Amino acid sequence: MLRKIPEREVTLRDVARRAGVSLQTVSNVVNQRDVVAPDTKARVDKAIGELRYRTHHAARALRHGVTHTIACVVTDAYDSEWFQQAYFSRLFSAIAAVAEAADYHVLVHAVRDEQALTLQHLFEERRIDGAIIAAATSPMALLETMAGWGYPCSFVDRAVAGATCSVGAYLEPVASLVQHLVERGAREPVYLAGGLLETTARGSAVERRDGFLLGLKRARLKRRAAAIVPCGWSVEEGRRAMATVLDGGVRCDAVVGASDAVALGALLELRARGIQVPDQVLVAGFDNEPLSEHVAPALTTVHLELEGMARHATQALLEQLRSDGEFETSQRLFDSPLLLRASTVGGSP
Repeated sequence: MLRKIPEREVTLRDVARRAGVSLQTVSNVVNQRDVVAPDTKARVDKAIGELRYRTHHAARALRHGVTHTIACVVTDAYDSEWFQQAYFSRLFSAIAAVAEAADYHVLVHAVRDEQALTLQHLFEERRIDGAIIAAATSPMALLETMAGWGYPCSFVDRAVAGATCSVGAYLEPVASLVQHLVERGAREPVYLAGGLLETTARGSAVERRDGFLLGLKRARLKRRAAAIVPCGWSVEEGRRAMATVLDGGVRCDAVVGASDAVALGALLELRARGIQVPDQVLVAGFDNEPLSEHVAPALTTVHLELEGMARHATQALLEQLRSDGEFETSQRLFDSPLLLRASTVGGSP
């Protein structure tokens, strides 16, 4: 198979020769210095287009210590299936859109908690300028250590003291969801507790469960140990957990999945056994994943403003990078509204 030998890389000197200007003038245009006359800049831009000149980012990084690359750090990605979840695609798409608009590249750095400190090496080796850290279930001590390095970073879906964070509401929204189920007649709700298979469960997994317990308390419903079933976050895990409830003879007239995927798994298992939703069992989830409104019946859920959180975290990081080294940290809480659909209210909300 024949291969074409790559053409010689176009240089600033080639652009200067084509535009009939000095090398310094081309450099000023490429580096967006506002010192070049409009007509001269137009000639340089035309030459850049004709020659298809591309900035050599590696050389720029060596000269200026700026890579125009930020890391999207995922510290709880346990296996490749994690990246197939809607949570990651929603998160990364929002981060990438904001970053690319500001001429930044996004590098995905996925590690287990015990490997998370390798992020420091990326900073020390000047491979990234900053990091957006998505660590919904990592140990708080680890996150505080990362924040304490002093490098530009922001956190998504976790509140870390002294750091810039974008977080969603969990406790009250899940409690409100339980209240809705009670108002619809539920007296024996079950919670399929995604993320609680691990003995060291943290972050949003715990907040979602605690919201369910708070809802029970406010409704004066008895807390039943068998009504909280630990599972993973996938559809398969939700279906398996629902089967555990049904096969174990646990009384159940409503199901809350820790995520929409878990709730969908429960819905599938109930349907397979001929149990009608919502006539016999109410089903609800959390996250408002795209699929949730397209299943039958459409899934009642809590909307996690993940895209807004990701955009805010990215914009906050870019502001840090544009600063003179001193910047204010901030924390923003995003509301998580309840969306009523057919899985709990029948044909129409």
